[in-house]
Amino acid sequence: ALFIAFCIMQIAYAADPISTKVTLDTTAPTIGSITIGAVDDNGRIPFTFTNMKDATSGLQKVDYTISASGMTSVTGSVSLTDTDPNTNQTKTVYCNYNGKKDYTVSVTIYDVVGNTTTSSKTQQVSRPILFNVTDYTGTFDNSSHGITVNVTKPTSGVTITYGETSGSYTTTTNIKKTNAGTYTIYFKLTATDWDDTTGSGTITINKKDITDFDMSPTTYT
Repeated sequence: ALFIAFCIMQIAYAADPISTKVTLDTTAPTIGSITIGAVDDNGRIPFTFTNMKDATSGLQKVDYTISASGMTSVTGSVSLTDTDPNTNQTKTVYCNYNGKKDYTVSVTIYDVVGNTTTSSKTQQVSRPILFNVTDYTGTFDNSSHGITVNVTKPTSGVTITYGETSGSYTTTTNIKKTNAGTYTIYFKLTATDWDDTTGSGTITINKKDITDFDMSPTTYT
């Protein structure tokens, strides 16, 4: 009798099994944008990955590769689970400036179940030396005068060379003029880890009015 009852229970279970519905996450994570910023004071380029999100399973990590002509590629991985993985996240990574050129960053974003999204951006990055130039304008006074070049960044280590022809910079001594006339002075700024930067300024010396001279007679004895 017990055997018969057991068999009836097994048949009933087989006829009405307990089922569990499983939903697989196949939705890839998303990224809002990639921004390549200006070179910072430490000589690094920032690459920012904005508004990364996976609303289903949550984010896991972002892998990245930064490349440019003539430099060794920079690779890395940043964890995205250090905060609520279901919220928008923004991360910034860096590479050292390697001269004026196109830089490309490629990223792969992973959610916690392995879905991925890839994205990339290429942008030219430069690091010009920052300066301002003051022209000279005055009247002939038999003294020499020149332009003034004031470098604002970097604050040290800049060499200035001057010339009187665009593209030809022959001396590190500021070129000055004495006689009346208008002169264009060209210059180039150079510094380690900064782009060569050029500019120009103008020296204007006006003729002195003859009436400005003292014409009173002089008595010699």
